[in-house]
This record gives sequence, structure tokens and C-alpha cells, in this order.
Amino acid sequence: MPRRVLDLLVNRTSLGTNTFEYLRQTARVNNATAVPDGALKPTSTFTVNAVEDRCRVLAHLSEVFPVRFLADYDSLVAFLDTEMVEGVEQALETQA
Repeated sequence: MPRRVLDLLVNRTSLGTNTFEYLRQTARVNNATAVPDGALKPTSTFTVNAVEDRCRVLAHLSEVFPVRFLADYDSLVAFLDTEMVEGVEQALETQA
């Protein structure tokens, strides 16, 4: 079961370029209703427009800390890696 919006995004491949296009819904009129056999069906409107956009870089840095921390605390690199990746994923989740 998905826990985040990012878990629902299925196409996470590299674009190979800095620009992309997607469809944005600009109008929605749902006229669905019960219709007798042979009767004219109502027309609904679901208008979409192509939108061009560009990729953005999501990044951050950790504050400066003494280099000796890396030698003194074996788990620091793994901790920072987890925290930094989670920070970028949260920023991406917010944008999605």
C-alpha cells in the first residue's frame, strides 16, 4: 500500500533533457447520467492542455561539523545519508 505520493509515481526514469511536457486539466464538466436504451447520451467535457516545464534540482547541505566525528562515530555517515535523502524526498513529495 502506498504511503506517499512518490510511491504512486511509476515513471521515474531519467529524461535526458532539462525540459518535459505534461497534460493539465483545464475544464471538467461531468454530464454522466442514467440514459434509456437508444437515447442520446449527454456529452461531458474534460479539456486538457499541454504544458511545458523544466526540471529543478532539489538539494541541501549539512551544517559543518568536525571531521573527527566521522572517525569517532561509525554510524554518522549512514545517519547523514538517511537524513539527507529523506530531506530531498520530502521536498519532492511537497512539489508532487
